[in-house]
Amino acid sequence: MKIQNRILIYALILSIVYWVIDAVIDHLIFFKDLSFVQIFMTSLSAETLVTRLTGMAAIIVLGLFISSMLNIDIKFHGITEKQRESKSKLSHDPNLLINLSYQIKTPLNAIVGFSDLLKDPKLSQDSKKNYVNHIYNSGKYMLELVNNISDITKIETGQLYVNKSECQVNKLLDQIHSQFSGILKEKGKKEIGLILKTGIKDENFTLLTDQDKLKQILVNLLENAISLTDEGHIEFGYKQKDDLFLEFYVKDTGSGLRMERLEMIMDHFRKVIDKNMRPFDTVALRINISKQLVRMLGGKLTAESKLWEGSTFTFTVPLNEVEVYTKEDVMMGEKVDMYLWKEKQILIAEDVESNFIYLREVLRSTQVQIHWARNGKEAVEICKENNEIDLVLMDILMPEMDGYEATRLIKKSRPELPIIAQTAYSLEEEDYQESFKYFEQYMTKPIWSHDLLNTLSKYL
Repeated sequence: MKIQNRILIYALILSIVYWVIDAVIDHLIFFKDLSFVQIFMTSLSAETLVTRLTGMAAIIVLGLFISSMLNIDIKFHGITEKQRESKSKLSHDPNLLINLSYQIKTPLNAIVGFSDLLKDPKLSQDSKKNYVNHIYNSGKYMLELVNNISDITKIETGQLYVNKSECQVNKLLDQIHSQFSGILKEKGKKEIGLILKTGIKDENFTLLTDQDKLKQILVNLLENAISLTDEGHIEFGYKQKDDLFLEFYVKDTGSGLRMERLEMIMDHFRKVIDKNMRPFDTVALRINISKQLVRMLGGKLTAESKLWEGSTFTFTVPLNEVEVYTKEDVMMGEKVDMYLWKEKQILIAEDVESNFIYLREVLRSTQVQIHWARNGKEAVEICKENNEIDLVLMDILMPEMDGYEATRLIKKSRPELPIIAQTAYSLEEEDYQESFKYFEQYMTKPIWSHDLLNTLSKYL
């Protein structure tokens, strides 16, 4: 039962209790010669009746008021009863938490173990390189796991939102093709062919959709295809299905999945977690998250798979085409041979020293002059004292003054100064959208080196 309904019932009960208490007081103090039954129901004066009915009405009205206020509060915060129940199930599901802890321990064990081995001064360069690769891959795996669990939680609780913007589809797919060509080489699978086919040849073909979610769906399905394929080829792309939808696909010649298992995965991710399967099967998580994301975009995901023959995943996206003009901007994910900003100055506002050192090392080859602020207050002071600062890379959660307030103060005196937020928050969460209005752009942690350089190149 909803809390609003419970409050109304309590108000009704309390109003009856009020009537009884008032009758008892009248019997004990004012009308001792009358019986309790007479005072309670029969021998009531008009004044007494009005008083009691007014009191009961006041209690009921107060209950209605509290109930309506709660209803407004729930709508304001976007938390429905269903969302709260979903949150409760997620947070109190012991199997979910146990499986999550087991799965995190696996890559964490590799990270800690190989980091410990790297302390050996007699270690050869080949061993060091091998250990570092293991640490890097385990870190990426753990990051993907955390992101997947975060997405599942947001989907379950209704906190994942669609942010539509202009998406240049062919350029996005070219970027993904380049990215996964590199991944195949890294995994020692460069003999596997990666084929991209586009249904509309205009390189500036633009769709109004949520680009991040479209990319995440394709990346998830391609990750699965690579993990299940040891020979043959992987093909992905799209075609125009009809006047209303584009149809994207990813197909491979890998080991495939049993249809019973595939149907179980497509049904619901938690049904995949049982005693006979690895907890949090990443293949299953990617498929189910992709299905939910496709649904949010207004399409449908279907799958066919045969053991030892391969799999084909197909999904539709509404064809909301946008007419655009050619822009001379930096292509997404395009690698530039060299970034040189020796005449430029960047302020990095970051309270965690290891994060600052990482950003500094990424930018070392650009020859840019770097300033470091350890909190928002220092960032404001440096920008006031140094008008030569060309760009600020602003962390959000910092001591003394956070990134929001620091950016607001900096923009008061230097509104033209580009400030890029670096944050672990997702701007899909409506609570944060207003806070980020002062930033030119935001980057979600962890920040990859090529993404950082491409982003900064737009403003320097």
